[in-house]
Amino acid sequence: ETFMRENTNLDLPKIKPGSGDTIFEFFVDKGGEWTHWLTRVEEYIYPKDSTPTYATILVPNVDNVRTDFLAHTIAKQSKGVLLIGEQGTAKTVIIKGYMNKYDIEEHLGKGLNFSSATLPLHFQRAIESYIDKRVGSTYGPPAGKKMTVFIDDINMPRINEWGDQVTNEIVRQLMEMGGIYSLEKPGDFTTVVDIQFLAAMIHPGGGRNDIPARLKRQFVIFNCTLPSNASIDKIFSAIGCGYFCAERR
Repeated sequence: ETFMRENTNLDLPKIKPGSGDTIFEFFVDKGGEWTHWLTRVEEYIYPKDSTPTYATILVPNVDNVRTDFLAHTIAKQSKGVLLIGEQGTAKTVIIKGYMNKYDIEEHLGKGLNFSSATLPLHFQRAIESYIDKRVGSTYGPPAGKKMTVFIDDINMPRINEWGDQVTNEIVRQLMEMGGIYSLEKPGDFTTVVDIQFLAAMIHPGGGRNDIPARLKRQFVIFNCTLPSNASIDKIFSAIGCGYFCAERR
């Protein structure tokens, strides 16, 4: 950003001194003007007559609103999206919140949680349970719908002694080749249509697995950063004030 400001004449956003903002806190609106992401952050209203499950609460802030917009922009083109970040960066909540916006009459949403015990057979059986036969060896979601499959903790499957993460190789095959080989009829290839994948994982390293590069290239990858202190204050203020409101006495 410093290089661009010093060496180009581009119309970059004007940032107030001391605000701590960068060019990444701005987007170009429909009118072609630079606009701060804060203008798209909606106020979170904690329900006064019920208590939502803690894991489903997503208090909007600049970081998750921006990530949700970018993920939606890519996913609506039927491309894969992978969110990477530490615990507490709302990866799972962002994706589940996005999938909850689907019209279930046209677009289905399914979720899978990978673990170190997840095998290729488990993944293939799960996918096969979601799809119906259409024509010949072509399968797809029922009733001609589209389907998004969210894989949480996609980097968790065990890496074998040869350095292969075999569970994710079948995920890669389904995304890259558009199908999987039949388990009942060895050699027969089953084409799967109208399906796309979203995924989330923690940063690799420190004993945590990475995913194969051939799978990684199938996704558009976004890094989810930990919220700032101001965002953390806003998040817990909204939850605390909502839960301990006068109406609950």
